[in-house]
Amino acid sequence: MITFQSLKITGSVTASGGTITDTYTPADGAKIHLRSFIGEAGYTTDTYVCLIWDSGGGAEQTVWITHGSSTYGNNELIATGDGVKIITLVAQNDSGAAVQMASEVLLKVVT
Repeated sequence: MITFQSLKITGSVTASGGTITDTYTPADGAKIHLRSFIGEAGYTTDTYVCLIWDSGGGAEQTVWITHGSSTYGNNELIATGDGVKIITLVAQNDSGAAVQMASEVLLKVVT
């Protein structure tokens, strides 16, 4: 079965280490394919939006990152779920002022 999972973040990210996140935990054996990644990261090297596999685990992998605006759209297999590891969409602000940031990721999930 094929389903789609969307992760979204938007809003003002506070200065000096502020973050906003959205997460998804794929089921055991689910194949996760990256369909699209759109990130608006303030167009500065002090801000970024990224997609991380197994955030909080021992073997984190950055799947996609932008310091500006990026789109990505193919059918790249990025992970196989185990029911525990998570995919996290992160907006991070390391600048001295609050920044409006947004991102959306579309994942294809094959079970």
